Amino acid sequence: MKKLILLLSLAVSFPLFAQEETDSVENNMKHLNLHATRYAFSPSAYPVPRGMVYYQTFDFITHDIQVGVTDNFSMGVGYGLPLFAYVTPKYSFELGKKSRLAIGDIATSSMFLSAENAIRANIAYGALTLGTPATNITFGAGLLSHNIGGKSNMPIANIGAMQQVSKNIYMVFELWGTKGNYTETYTKSTWMRDGAGNILTETNPWGTVVAKTTTKEESITGPINMVFGNLQFRFIGSRVNTSSWSFGLSCYSQSGKNATITNEYSYSDYQGGFSSSQETVGVKNRFVVLPSITFVKKFGDLSVLDNM
Repeated sequence: MKKLILLLSLAVSFPLFAQEETDSVENNMKHLNLHATRYAFSPSAYPVPRGMVYYQTFDFITHDIQVGVTDNFSMGVGYGLPLFAYVTPKYSFELGKKSRLAIGDIATSSMFLSAENAIRANIAYGALTLGTPATNITFGAGLLSHNIGGKSNMPIANIGAMQQVSKNIYMVFELWGTKGNYTETYTKSTWMRDGAGNILTETNPWGTVVAKTTTKEESITGPINMVFGNLQFRFIGSRVNTSSWSFGLSCYSQSGKNATITNEYSYSDYQGGFSSSQETVGVKNRFVVLPSITFVKKFGDLSVLDNM
């Protein structure tokens, strides 16, 4: 994974500094690629210009609108199916001809749940973008705070890249990674035994012999590692370049500490004993790859891009 990230970084970074562009070419790129403010989901340090409105949906699961309040500050609101809302303020400024810096926040909360059951998460981040709106790479870092499995603060890193492959087609890549601690509380059921180790039994009101059981709350705490990535090809309309469709793959990987426990039950297993089952508690190791789709539409006066 580390080698893959390094190769992708080098592949995108090389043309940033190998190409010398004239002002007219740079202006043409700005007007051609009006979608440099975001990758598949993660932000770059390019702003949403003042007065412009930016709508995006990712896999038709998240829907958000970003509004350029000033030339350097934008505010976004969004909704994620089925129960999440989020806000995304971002402030960015130019460091040099081909470098920009942004600071921002992604704050999300579940909806329609009681206060004690609400799920909340927040990412405060900084991002450095190198290159042009047509070809660029962004390095981001921040702090993820959440209340899932207990309150926790986790460092988070992000890399995003955009490479123009033809006049209206771009390759878009992003990768998120974080590591922290996870706690899960679970209930374990065990048979009651006598001093000789025999299972204690009793007869229920229906005349069936059942095992006596006891339950106890336990917990497991350990590290959790999460990685989320996207690789898409973005197709920008040749006539109406304020719209774009992106198609590709997204992946999610999760690993960490877990354990297998045995729950013992009171009822019979119909084989002369009593039933039991095994289950995994703690972090469930997963690796999932799914197709991804992004649609973007920009509204507003495009002449403001001349001042970018």
